Amino acid sequence: MSDHHAHATPEDDYTHTPAGAAYEHTDADTGAIGKALFWLLMLAVGSGVLMFGFFKVLQYQNKDVTAPNYPLASAQGKRLPPEPRLQTSPTKDIVVMRAEEYALLSSYGWVDKAAGTVRLPIEEGMRLAIERSLRARPDVPTPNTISLEDAGAMPSDASAGRHVERRRQ
Repeated sequence: MSDHHAHATPEDDYTHTPAGAAYEHTDADTGAIGKALFWLLMLAVGSGVLMFGFFKVLQYQNKDVTAPNYPLASAQGKRLPPEPRLQTSPTKDIVVMRAEEYALLSSYGWVDKAAGTVRLPIEEGMRLAIERSLRARPDVPTPNTISLEDAGAMPSDASAGRHVERRRQ
């Protein structure tokens, strides 16, 4: 016969530890884990010390290689690098450039005095263009174009189909 105990709930089996029970001997070995962590820590500290020493050696070697100050070069004063140079203040430069452009676009002046070419503000130029009814140039046919009614007329490749030309067939 089987040995059945009467239990109120299934958790009753885990309320007390049976006699002779201990930890599982097949679990992870804490000694080996501790040794691995110790050597990992030693490796991290050792590599840090090694890198610090290497840095100090390179720093010491760099002191010997730095170029000496020549007396003639120091007498010349501060020298600028060759062109093109980087902008020291790009925000200020763009504000100044836009102010200069706006001053040109909103003022009168001579472009070419000998030819009689002047510069005038944009608003004034648009007002004059409307007053004088300046429109786009009319479509003037070129000598190679013909009407659509002619036989053999094909749209021209160079005109994107706006003009037609006679092609040999």
